[in-house]
Amino acid sequence: MHLNFGLLEHSINLLRSEKFDLIHAHDWLVAHAGITLKRAFGTPLVATMHATEHGRWNGIHNDLQNYIHSMEWLLNYETIGTIVCSHFMRNEMFKLFNLPENKVFVFTKRS
Repeated sequence: MHLNFGLLEHSINLLRSEKFDLIHAHDWLVAHAGITLKRAFGTPLVATMHATEHGRWNGIHNDLQNYIHSMEWLLNYETIGTIVCSHFMRNEMFKLFNLPENKVFVFTKRS
């Protein structure tokens, strides 16, 4: 939470002096800051997910994992879209968070 408070303090000052088209949250660790800024300034929120707590541990097995999983769900619920780097992750996002298909975008390096 201290990270989120620090991000909020800095970001609020930026958003008061400059207009941004998007807010980007990189994973659940900054979900609180991203969601708060989205709601306070009406700026669209996007997220990037490289992995999920469920995927890292083959399930949710304790209270901490449940909290992280809940934050991942909340972040993805609040976004206008989520960026993932594989079709595997896209499918995992659909399975775990019941996201609509038009909300998850796969970006991969093109050869």
